[in-house]
Amino acid sequence: GTMGNSTSTWESLCHRGAQEGGSDNLVVLHEAVVKFDNMERQQVELLWRSFTQTASSFAVTYPELETILMVLKDSIGVTDPVEAETEIKRQAHALWNHWTEDARHVGPSKAHVDAMEFLMAVVFLSKMTLRDKINFVFDAIDFDGNNFVDFDEVCISMKSIEAGLTKLRKEPSKPASEMKIILLASAWFSACAGVPHNDENEYPGVVIKRRQFVEFCLKKTQPANVIFRLYAVAEGQKEVDSDVEEEANVALKVADAPAEADPFAALSGGGRGGGDEFMAVRPYVGAIFAPTDKPAVDKSAPDGQLTLEWVHGYASRGSRNNVCYLDSALTASGEAASMVYNAAALGIRLDFESGNDKRQNFFMQHTDDVLCIAVSPLPREGEPNWCQKQLVATGELGPHPSIHVWDPATMQPLFSLSGFHEKGVSALAFNHSGLRLVSVGCDDSHSVAVYDVSLAADGEGGNGRPRLLYNSKGNKQKVLGLCVSPYDDAAFATCGMKHIDLWEVSSKGLSSKKMKFLVKGKNHATTILCADYLGPDRLIAGVMSGAIYECRGENFYAIHQAHEKTCNCLRVERDIYKTGGGDDAEGRILSGGKDNKIIMFDLGFQKLYVIDLLAEAFGIPAWRDPCVRSADVRFTADAGEGGAKERVLVGTQGADIFEFGVFGDGNEVRLRHGGAIVQGHCREETWGLATHPQLPEYATVGDDRTLRIWNATTHALIHVENIEHFARACAYSPDGTKLALGFGSGSRSSGGGRGSRIDGTFRVYSIKREGAWPDIDVSLKMIHEARDSRKWISDIKFSPDGKVLAVGGHDTAIYIYSVNQQFKKKGKFNKHNSYITHFDFSRDGKYLQSNCGAYELLFSDVSNGRQITAASSLRDAAWSTWTCTLGWPVQGIWPPEADGTDVNSVDRHPRSRVLATGDDESKVKLFRYPCSAKDASFVEFCGHSSHVTNVRWCLARPAEADAA
Repeated sequence: GTMGNSTSTWESLCHRGAQEGGSDNLVVLHEAVVKFDNMERQQVELLWRSFTQTASSFAVTYPELETILMVLKDSIGVTDPVEAETEIKRQAHALWNHWTEDARHVGPSKAHVDAMEFLMAVVFLSKMTLRDKINFVFDAIDFDGNNFVDFDEVCISMKSIEAGLTKLRKEPSKPASEMKIILLASAWFSACAGVPHNDENEYPGVVIKRRQFVEFCLKKTQPANVIFRLYAVAEGQKEVDSDVEEEANVALKVADAPAEADPFAALSGGGRGGGDEFMAVRPYVGAIFAPTDKPAVDKSAPDGQLTLEWVHGYASRGSRNNVCYLDSALTASGEAASMVYNAAALGIRLDFESGNDKRQNFFMQHTDDVLCIAVSPLPREGEPNWCQKQLVATGELGPHPSIHVWDPATMQPLFSLSGFHEKGVSALAFNHSGLRLVSVGCDDSHSVAVYDVSLAADGEGGNGRPRLLYNSKGNKQKVLGLCVSPYDDAAFATCGMKHIDLWEVSSKGLSSKKMKFLVKGKNHATTILCADYLGPDRLIAGVMSGAIYECRGENFYAIHQAHEKTCNCLRVERDIYKTGGGDDAEGRILSGGKDNKIIMFDLGFQKLYVIDLLAEAFGIPAWRDPCVRSADVRFTADAGEGGAKERVLVGTQGADIFEFGVFGDGNEVRLRHGGAIVQGHCREETWGLATHPQLPEYATVGDDRTLRIWNATTHALIHVENIEHFARACAYSPDGTKLALGFGSGSRSSGGGRGSRIDGTFRVYSIKREGAWPDIDVSLKMIHEARDSRKWISDIKFSPDGKVLAVGGHDTAIYIYSVNQQFKKKGKFNKHNSYITHFDFSRDGKYLQSNCGAYELLFSDVSNGRQITAASSLRDAAWSTWTCTLGWPVQGIWPPEADGTDVNSVDRHPRSRVLATGDDESKVKLFRYPCSAKDASFVEFCGHSSHVTNVRWCLARPAEADAA
């Protein structure tokens, strides 16, 4: 996470981002500034206001620093005023010692903290949106407040900002020299102002308006933007549950996560930029030659269509309590026949069919990550309800998010709610009667809204449209849970970092009371993950220690020991088949924890049974990450002899969904459906994808350190292997008997970013199959491992005859190995100027075409690795595959404003009729092949909520390529 002392902060970060993509450039914070990480916008504004009211200049003395920071004492989570003031003084002392370390020789009376350095550093680290940060910086450097800045203002400010960012880091790099700052400021100023660069570094009469400044910094390819994004994910050492922190910050991480930096993002800022600049700087153009017998240009969209069949995994990290039974679909014995959950930009209903067969249905109206899901209660006979069927609501991430309410029976939208929340909707819940919907936002105030969704058309209960009834600012601390009272339609509760707020809806609006955790002088406040109502005046809550708190009224009452680690989910469920089925029905408390256990209690907290997901009988290994994130339970009307009396639905952090049957008094628990109902990759990103050449089968590898082999017909997981390291490339041999993996990752949490001992490694496995398709068992045996590259592998392929294996990575080279000679290296092609992105073999296996991060299209001889400089000599070459994003037959796939990285993957259909692409806009597109003309028409398909990293055509049936 550090650069050493050779270069300045900006120069080193921009240079490293340009060379390696920037996503592994984690900025590790000095312990003195960790407390100022991820501050809310209001806190930053308070600091700035306090500075202007306290200090007479930017040179702040120690007493002034204490006074400035004292405005934060009410927001640091310390309730006692004296203790809060003491903590602020401690933070001020640590900050002073760190910030003035290089100036101590002048004596305490002359030392000072540059307020511009510190305050701008806080802005870069804050939770503000990127646009808000840019505007805040502009306001700060606009010294005279005239809404534009000149070169002198930019130059002076850049030196302070660079020095501040340098001091944030655990091992600060050497600040840039004054001349370096002037040259850097001159290059950026001219680029931002749109004027020629002046070697004299003078720009009389030239100014930058706010709009120009904002647009310049928003460009992902500009170094200024790289810096903003790198410090947005800076990290210190915090004693928190990392999973809780990940969930709490999901909106920020998705919105502001650093993208892979542009290889042309030179320090001068004059690189290729984006859009039109990319189209102007296209080194690959000189290598493009149309074939001699060029086919007629057809810019029309292809006739083919894609239908979404299956989604592997579910949203197991950004969401909790998001896997639910659907009570409106029941079997004759009262068993739920369906469940609902969310993944990517989708709401999903999964139906349990005969045997272990399953079918997924999709709600596809969202445009970004679905963060939460809620299911309405079933109508009760004799009680008014707004609808005679169960409905589902889902809330999404985004600057102006929507809440969609839809019918799970038809998967059709009923209505959407938008206009109030900002940044995202983190929690949803229908009230007890189903007439109202409560939501919590991802904004800085975690705003709360209550909607009327009764849809009464006759004017007696509504105006025929859903509408916002009430809204209020929520708790400043992060909100992690929401529950509604089954005893009072007007009551609900929110919980999160060191708080539980009890809300009440009345004709006057929303009001809340805070739960009191102080008992006999001891403060029991902690992070509350989940909560539910145990009675009209009783609330239970799961906390980070694994315990369950019991609260009565507004007061903390008792602690019940439950889990060994964080209690992630709680649910109080009434058995409707006992004692009448009303609110007095016999009930149970279901809890799930990070200790991989489900615990069922009675209402008196007597433990009834425990389901340990790591129990040997279930065969779930620890590396599958079976930490429980979601749990639901249903009681069976008549279990019958030997039947399960309870069914427990469990979603894990490993993106698996299981269902367990509970027999007798809980002394026997069985895993249903022969294993997981849903499985998928579960951490960071998944890039590696390869399809079997002869079977409807595909393999995937990802940042969760697993290799998975899937049945494309049944969607079942055929085999999963713990490969122990990140991998982002894989390939089958032409006969399907071998599988090659390329290791390493650009991820900052790979455990080995730069210099990792695994980056650049490749492995080859032999595949053994037993049984007849589709009921086959697969086992793998590693037959070779080698490492010639020292940077992570981005593409790997066998030649069409299977005699050669090529491996390309981020060291700009492609290594060529002889399969028949125990993978002896026979050549190396190293003429690219940036990391390898894609390559293809010619059909005869003699040549390679390759792309890199510098947008080059080069050709090489497979026999020796030498470059073929006469690109025209291969204009009529037939290529075994076409996965390169740059080349003659794929020129038309690029949108007009593309920045060169927008299209991540392409794959030509085996019959050469259609080309599929995956892009940064979450779309899978189909073009006609070849697609050589600009503005070619296409058909597009949605479902993903972020970058589509890879696409490949797959066999629909053995030896027949019809499905993607």
